[in-house]
Amino acid sequence: MLSQEKKSLALLALKRRKQQGDLIHQAEEQLLQINGLISNVEMAVVQAEVVKAIETGTTALRKMQEEVNLQYVEKLMDSNSELQGEVQDISEMLAGTQKDDRDVYDEYARLEELVASEKLASIAPVPQSVPQEVVPEISPVPVAQEVVAKPKAPMAQMVRTVPEFEEQ
Repeated sequence: MLSQEKKSLALLALKRRKQQGDLIHQAEEQLLQINGLISNVEMAVVQAEVVKAIETGTTALRKMQEEVNLQYVEKLMDSNSELQGEVQDISEMLAGTQKDDRDVYDEYARLEELVASEKLASIAPVPQSVPQEVVPEISPVPVAQEVVAKPKAPMAQMVRTVPEFEEQ
């Protein structure tokens, strides 16, 4: 009997073990479904935030377009173009002043050349050839042998004869 009782207890334990395994398996499957559902909810929240951000951006863009309409931009561009034209006119005027200054300097240089040429014209012309009676005949100069010859005293004696180098 004891063995019969042990056998039935063992079978009962195996049945319980199998039921608990099945319950654990079902719990794991349900847990996976819940995790999937949580992921879907999180994704839906992110998508809702993205849609809300797009909506906010679109609203802000509409407000900005209302503030800066096409007519305002055209008016602003025309004003900018006029101002650039004025700046260009001023630049051209300033450049013209510099051009006028260059003309003045060029005129001054031309006048200097004219005065110099008038001075040259008032000076007697230089003859192209020299008449023979004006040029004296020059005879060759003989080179003195003493100048070319060696000095009589050594260099050291010549230096000592100069008062600045005399030994005291």
